[in-house]
Amino acid sequence: MARQHVQVAIIGAGPAGLFLAHLLKRKGISCVVFEARSRKYIEGRVRAGVLEHGTAELLRELGAGARMDREGIEHDGVKFRFGGRDHHLDFPSHTNGRRIMVYGQQEVVTDLLDAWLDGGGDLHFSTPVTAIEDADTDTPAIVYEDADGTEQRLHCDFVAACDGFHGVGRRSVAQMRSFVVEPLQYGRLFLAGDAAHIVPATGAKGLNLAVSDVRVLAAGLADYYRTGSEAELLTYSERCLRKVWRAQHFSWWMTSLLHRFDDDVYGARLQVAELGYLLGSAAARTVLAENYTGWIDPDLGF
Repeated sequence: MARQHVQVAIIGAGPAGLFLAHLLKRKGISCVVFEARSRKYIEGRVRAGVLEHGTAELLRELGAGARMDREGIEHDGVKFRFGGRDHHLDFPSHTNGRRIMVYGQQEVVTDLLDAWLDGGGDLHFSTPVTAIEDADTDTPAIVYEDADGTEQRLHCDFVAACDGFHGVGRRSVAQMRSFVVEPLQYGRLFLAGDAAHIVPATGAKGLNLAVSDVRVLAAGLADYYRTGSEAELLTYSERCLRKVWRAQHFSWWMTSLLHRFDDDVYGARLQVAELGYLLGSAAARTVLAENYTGWIDPDLGF
């Protein structure tokens, strides 16, 4: 790698890293993306496929949503089946028209990769980052292995760890294994996506939370390079965690509502009662629809 310094080093070319790279590029901030795996591997890695309304809209704004609009399946609601009957919950009537898009995460990654590389973006496949140095200073650096296996360093202003729960980013914060890492920032190292939090698959929030994280981070970095102040960056954890914990609660609630646990007859009857209330109450339906299509934080606006 010819360059010795970059404004933001991004670890991981999953949805979090790629969305962040595009957002930073739009704001004129230089960044490099490092991915430990090959392009073939990450494009073939099947993951969840439910995009919240805001995530689909952002993909379009970045110029990478055309294939999603052609091949994705827009859903207006969900069906619950209990008591021998189907019960439909309509999203748009409870969310001012917001829906979800069914479109595989691997397809999102492919579309973002195509747009990033076609636009001349800097991305290095099969290049594992092995360490993050001096994250608690103004001059952090990442250590990586080049194609020959030689150890190299790249200095940067900030590091964005978007490399998943088992990546070097989360390990560098020295926290115990947890579903949510708090805070999400350590000096000039920022955790985003699965590196910062894991949610049950029931609520389909993993990818969407990653996108929310990097939108907050991109705005904070843009403010820093515009004003020289780190004030907005210092609120990164606080602002992200509001949506993280809302999603954690929603995923927990959906799991407890829809999954049977052993032979708990009492619990099963409670589930049926909850389902009946959900389908019989406009307020309860609105709560589910708002969370499923993507709860909008009033302070963030997304």
